[in-house]
Amino acid sequence: METHRVQVPPQSPPEIPPVGECSKNGRQLSTTKRAAQNRAAQRAFRQRKECYIKDLEAKVLELKSTKETIDSLRQENLQLRDYILALQSRLIEQPGVGGVPTPPAVYARRQVDFLHDPAAGSVSLGEVDKDRHELEEKAR
Repeated sequence: METHRVQVPPQSPPEIPPVGECSKNGRQLSTTKRAAQNRAAQRAFRQRKECYIKDLEAKVLELKSTKETIDSLRQENLQLRDYILALQSRLIEQPGVGGVPTPPAVYARRQVDFLHDPAAGSVSLGEVDKDRHELEEKAR
C-alpha cells in the first residue's frame, strides 16, 4: 500500500511589529483615523465608567451612614418609650397622685386619627382642642 505525502510549504515566522506599535496583547495597532477614534472612545468610556462606580461607592457609604443614624435613633426612641412607660407606672403606683398626664404626642395622634376618620364627620379644630382639655381635666 502506497502512502501519499502532502507537502506543506515551510511557514515563515509571524511578523513582529516594530516597537511602539503593539497593543497590550501583542497585536499590531492600526494607524487609521477610525482606529484612533475607537481607542479614544474606549478610553473615555472607561473613565466615565470609573467615575460612575466611584459615585455609586460614595452613595453606598452615605446610605450606610444614614442607616446607622436611623438605627441608633430608633433604638434611642425605644429606650425613651420604655423610660416613659416606667415613669408612668411609678406615677400610677404612688398614692395621692390624681392621674397620669397624657404625653403631647398622644394628643396629636388622637387629633389626626379623629380628623381623618370618615365616620366622625366634619369637626373643627376648636372642638378637638376642647376635647383635649376635657381629657386633661379628667386626668387630674
